[in-house]
Amino acid sequence: MFKTFLSITVASSFLLAFDINTASVKDYEKIHGVGEASAKKVVEYRTKHGAFKTVEELKKSDINTNVYNAIIKHIESAKKSSVPATQPVAQPTQQVQKPVQTTPATK
Repeated sequence: MFKTFLSITVASSFLLAFDINTASVKDYEKIHGVGEASAKKVVEYRTKHGAFKTVEELKKSDINTNVYNAIIKHIESAKKSSVPATQPVAQPTQQVQKPVQTTPATK
């Protein structure tokens, strides 16, 4: 009997959680209520001024209140759904090794 390992990438909380300081325009656009123009404003502001120190700094990127609230709601949902309070909102993906049993091919 042969043993091989199957490598599986596990994301900590699927699409809900992300880091506002590393999220791309496409990541922001996945949030209901955030369009391309607003997503670009956030990313461009972050690129020009550096990492956000607080979530409230998102307001400085010239997004409207509805977009800001959508992002906040998204972050709060992520915190409640699967991320322990002691962990940051976004976790890097992890490689998990699981043994897979295979049987030799029969002739």
